Amino acid sequence: AKDVPDFSNVAGNITAGSSISDVIAEGFFLITALDYQGKYISDFLVRRDGSSLFGPEERWQTYYRASGAWRMAQEGWWPYDAVDEFKLRYSIGTAGGRPGFAWQYETYAVSQGVITPVSLGNRFLKPERSTEQEVGAEVVLFNKINAGLTYAWSEVQDQLLQVPLPGFVGFSSQWQNAGTLESSTVEAFIETALVDGPEVGWTSRLNFDRTRQEISQLDISPYRTGFLYVREGEELGSFYGTVWASTCDQIFAGGGDCSAFDVNSDGYLVYVGEGNTAEDGIAKDLWGTSGEVGGRTFEWGIPIKTQDADDSEFLFMGNTTPDFNLSWSNNVRWKNFNLYALLDGEFGADI
Repeated sequence: AKDVPDFSNVAGNITAGSSISDVIAEGFFLITALDYQGKYISDFLVRRDGSSLFGPEERWQTYYRASGAWRMAQEGWWPYDAVDEFKLRYSIGTAGGRPGFAWQYETYAVSQGVITPVSLGNRFLKPERSTEQEVGAEVVLFNKINAGLTYAWSEVQDQLLQVPLPGFVGFSSQWQNAGTLESSTVEAFIETALVDGPEVGWTSRLNFDRTRQEISQLDISPYRTGFLYVREGEELGSFYGTVWASTCDQIFAGGGDCSAFDVNSDGYLVYVGEGNTAEDGIAKDLWGTSGEVGGRTFEWGIPIKTQDADDSEFLFMGNTTPDFNLSWSNNVRWKNFNLYALLDGEFGADI
């Protein structure tokens, strides 16, 4: 491969690495904020971004943001003296996630003089586009208790995914805009000053939040990557593992000779050899050995992946997304000293 600068291509037992990249970005924006009588508040933004990280066919993207708030408690007709502040708000905004530097180019690996294709470039690659909306309310009671409630929902279109390619393509994968992710979040808080004196103070705050994310659209065939299963309808945070055989028919579909196998103390089927049991490994010095059954080689005592399980039904192991989060923070003040404490809890994650 000509004209590829690579510092690690030297003789001897030297480990080295090098990289060169040039990224160009340009942007223009128009922004304004409006406030009328301190009761009606709004903010607007339009942005035009260009980047060399976007594919040649998608160099420029447009984004926007708008928000508004109404402080109802400041109106002359507001009837509740105990409510010092009551504000309703709404916002909508878009943003983009940039592709990686090399994702629009063909990439190769070099090992012992052999060049192997790795990733197929994509000149139509564009940034992920996220549209998020949020509604909320904030209230102040008796000039002492603050509380708020927020609901936010978003849609991320043109998600950047490293998609596996068929073997005949020559490259193993390609970065594509191939999915849509939807999410929603509920947040709430309440805060108050339990003690508020000139020398002593104690402020306490309780927070709650809950988030759900789901792959709502996938423009390619479902695929597995590591512990994840990328498919429509999948909740983000779910992870999967291999189904390990516990019976003979999970190894030999349609039946086979299982006289050389035994179930170990964990309930998994393992190869032990004729006349042995799963407890003989140390006594007979069998660990590290192997044997052949039905044309297949098995390592002694090692659990075996099932051979007849449907790839779409491999083992669900859990979800890292909690049912909800709670936190309780406290700030205690005494003269010139402050003590801050936070208890943060995650509830319901199945890992």
